Amino acid sequence: KNGEDRINCYHGTKHGTVTFQRSFEKSCNSSFVNVGLQLELNKMSRTAEELYFNKELPISMVANQSSYVLGADASDYDIMQTSIGQGKTQITPIHLNMITQAIANDGQMMKPYVVDRVENYKGAVVKQYNKTAVGNIMSTEEADFLTQLMTGVVEEGTATKLSGLSYTAAGKTGSAELTNDKDSDDVIAWFAGFAPYDNPEVVCYVVLDNPRAEGKEQTSNCLDVWTSIMAEVLPYLDIYKEVQEVAPGAESENIDGSVFEDEYNNATNEGDGTAPQDEPDRVPPADTNTTNNSNE
Repeated sequence: KNGEDRINCYHGTKHGTVTFQRSFEKSCNSSFVNVGLQLELNKMSRTAEELYFNKELPISMVANQSSYVLGADASDYDIMQTSIGQGKTQITPIHLNMITQAIANDGQMMKPYVVDRVENYKGAVVKQYNKTAVGNIMSTEEADFLTQLMTGVVEEGTATKLSGLSYTAAGKTGSAELTNDKDSDDVIAWFAGFAPYDNPEVVCYVVLDNPRAEGKEQTSNCLDVWTSIMAEVLPYLDIYKEVQEVAPGAESENIDGSVFEDEYNNATNEGDGTAPQDEPDRVPPADTNTTNNSNE
């Protein structure tokens, strides 16, 4: 609260006095508003530019620019909204995935590419495409800290549905209102994360338009989809945990991928695993303005 405007946490939840780690795990709006109002706006702007906001992404594919428009003369209201990811700050899916990848890669951003190689009809490689580093967008220490925060989201926060599986993961949930109408429940929801968290091999970003999760939080379906993708990708890449860390109920000698399928089925059939009062901050999608629909 700044004297005129008030922003609540989702469902009016009161988290009480929390650490920064806990604020991130539970998407505590009030905590991030308090932090944002104390930050220097020129430093916030510089950080956004270092993360490729207001710039063309260094990729060969067509992509819109993400935008950060919080200027030096911004009002407290705009600062509060931007601090929780609302307001006019906009980011594209591929940009968000590239930042997530950099966090998983000790701060170094890589250039995404679709084709690995071109072969002729005999199977001989005609052209090979290789990994290309864009550069470091954050320090190793900053990436490690963010990984710790994102791991907490899975283990103790809004994505606990992903905890206890035979692989580890780190990530962040989110949702965005699609209209200014306070009575509308039209949203997009997403989860951006990587696995395993201690030796990342796969980065995946899932975004759903108007997910319908009756009796669950909007991000629950995103976690279901993310888990189903991992059930296919991790076995394909031969990424498995030690036998003693396989999820309870799964056959430890099963190495053909059905361990992950069992975990996905269990996750989707046994409930949500996320607390309704801790739904992540709602962020506006591109080209959408929002009103202050939070209260503390």
